[in-house]
Amino acid sequence: MLRLDRETTEYVFWGVTGDVPEGDVQVAILPPDQRPSEGDYFTAQKVNSNHNLWGAAQKANPDFDWYTARLVGPWNNDVVLTQGVYQVWLRFTDLTERPVRRPGGLEIL
Repeated sequence: MLRLDRETTEYVFWGVTGDVPEGDVQVAILPPDQRPSEGDYFTAQKVNSNHNLWGAAQKANPDFDWYTARLVGPWNNDVVLTQGVYQVWLRFTDLTERPVRRPGGLEIL
């Protein structure tokens, strides 16, 4: 489980295996007993080897084909979480599919 101090604002990376989708990548971060609805998702970044965050993503979580990245924290940002444990949901929009994955938890200290 990834742990962050509630005062920090930084990119969080989730590794993904497979092809980068053609469309959007989104992330929802919710209490463990909740499933996301449409309004719970935030736009995220697709980070591949050509992206400026590639080195940081690989350092945080090596050995994936690409990464989903999202800025999390209270400074100048719209994803602000209070202390607690959360379930992360990733949603990928492609030409014919829209898979949803749960890469693990996030704890805000």
